[in-house]
Amino acid sequence: MSNNNILPTTQRSKLDVALELTQLYVEEYPTDADELEYKFSQFYALVSVLENTDNSSLRELVPEEILNKIR
Repeated sequence: MSNNNILPTTQRSKLDVALELTQLYVEEYPTDADELEYKFSQFYALVSVLENTDNSSLRELVPEEILNKIR
């Protein structure tokens, strides 16, 4: 049976993004299980809020020098 619900490779779920951010955090700041759980919940909450935020609002948060590099 074919799965018709396959997402494009550029589209990731909130869980995927929160897990990746948590992995990056742990690589930089080794931590215990309790803090790891807390950090994951923070990242998941952040991704949930940003998911519903207008792109133009998010651009205002990015420093100009970074925007200039990607333009």
